[in-house]
Amino acid sequence: MLSCSSKHNSFIIKGEFDGIADNTKIELIPGATMKEEKPAAFSEIKNGFFTFRDTVPEPRFYYIKIADGSGYLPVMVENSKIFIKGAPVATGSGDQRNYDFSSVIIRGSASHDLYLKKMNFHQELDSLYKANAKNSEEISQKVLQARKDKDNAVLVSLSKTDEYKAMVDREKIFFEKVKNESTNAVLSNKDSWWGPFMMLNTMSYFTEEQRGWYNQFPKEVQESYYGKIVKENLPRESWEGKTAADFTATREDGSKVAFKDLLAGHKYILLDFWASWCAPCKKEIPNLKELYNEYGSKGFTIVSISIDKDANAWKNAVKENKLVWENFRDTDGTIADAYKVKLIPTMFLIDNTGKIVLDNKIGEELASHLKALMK
Repeated sequence: MLSCSSKHNSFIIKGEFDGIADNTKIELIPGATMKEEKPAAFSEIKNGFFTFRDTVPEPRFYYIKIADGSGYLPVMVENSKIFIKGAPVATGSGDQRNYDFSSVIIRGSASHDLYLKKMNFHQELDSLYKANAKNSEEISQKVLQARKDKDNAVLVSLSKTDEYKAMVDREKIFFEKVKNESTNAVLSNKDSWWGPFMMLNTMSYFTEEQRGWYNQFPKEVQESYYGKIVKENLPRESWEGKTAADFTATREDGSKVAFKDLLAGHKYILLDFWASWCAPCKKEIPNLKELYNEYGSKGFTIVSISIDKDANAWKNAVKENKLVWENFRDTDGTIADAYKVKLIPTMFLIDNTGKIVLDNKIGEELASHLKALMK
């Protein structure tokens, strides 16, 4: 049927990866969802070939991944016969193996061809970025060294040079171009599912500006597969005054504790979502310590929820930063999902009735509000 019909009701992906050993597992992973997805299907290399068969209700974006390494091959899948051929280039070994798919060719999906055309502006931006980096290499190294040496005098001196000003101008022009090109990529496709897809495929998070983009989509586009994903990831409205989501967290020793038990005996609890690798989160730690030291004996406490994937990185960060309050790792993302956490740090100040009194106030703003509440 696949070879005789001009309109397929299922897809078959036939791939040929030169240089990849037989029995190597190949994964087909949903993409453009703004979350870490598990493979939707698996295949294995047999005599250099692998195959996926399934059906999609409309074109859907996937990544093909060689399971024993990192690196992804994007492919827009539609119900057709799709052929993939090439030699992925591996660098590193063991857990550090990474595959480069730049020489791999995809044929048979008109939607994939269109995807490449629509994403061509990314290549242009990448070329401009590399050119800027080359032109700014010398002054960038000087600035980097001065920051490493914590030499503010040198930094001030460098900031007054023509080379530094030229670098700043190039960066300003570049980021303005990124903004304009991204906006055009979305809004020029606003009358089809490509619009929300372009939002998901070109941005790592959304702001209120992207809500404006979403509002320009027709109702049928908003209700499309990718339109619904965009809606889920738009900035949520403030949760102040709402009841905090319930959850059960697991301590490092394996014991479990319910949210209501964490609240017990406290006037206010600050729920802090963070990660060991998050620089803005680390910047907030001194502020949190000050609040804890000042109000910890007066009914205030902090509960930090890490979204770290690496348990050791989380444990080390807790130890190094001397976080003496309750700390948990959200191993499967269920707690962060319950609170619609898309960016970190995200913080919720919750009273002893379970009501959220402050939504994502940090730094001085959090301190001033808490001071008023704790009087």
